[in-house]
Amino acid sequence: MQVVLLRHGIAEDRAPGGDDGARRLTGPGRRKLRKGARGLARLLEGVDAFGASPLARAVETARIAAAPFGGREPEELEALRPGARPEAFLPWLRRQPASATLVAAGHAPHLPELAAFLLGANGPLFGLDKGGACLLEIDGPPRRGAARLGWLLTARQLRRSR
Repeated sequence: MQVVLLRHGIAEDRAPGGDDGARRLTGPGRRKLRKGARGLARLLEGVDAFGASPLARAVETARIAAAPFGGREPEELEALRPGARPEAFLPWLRRQPASATLVAAGHAPHLPELAAFLLGANGPLFGLDKGGACLLEIDGPPRRGAARLGWLLTARQLRRSR
């Protein structure tokens, strides 16, 4: 199984009404993510499923990332919401085929904490900038410590991937 953890793109500072969950991507954030999604498509042969935090900016990020792969609608996952416990992500992973390639869009510091959990570390090993991503490879059942790091790319590196 391959799991790409993708941090959401550049978002509004404040949403109308002040609801953090409603913050959307900015125009530059969407443009940069579209380029990053094309880079992701050059790195991955295909994607079997997309997951996203239910917050608007993460759902938008997952939809943009899905476009080069046929535009599959992401599944909104409470397990990708900021502050969710890393082990809450395991049931979604376990429902996927062992050969699946997955993209999960979320937030910092949650995604680096989730990566650390899957890699078996006691705390975050790296950060993810907005639009940045990492690939985790999991052989066998998804669990704490089952992953190895395939790559870690900044948003700029992802946009320039060939």
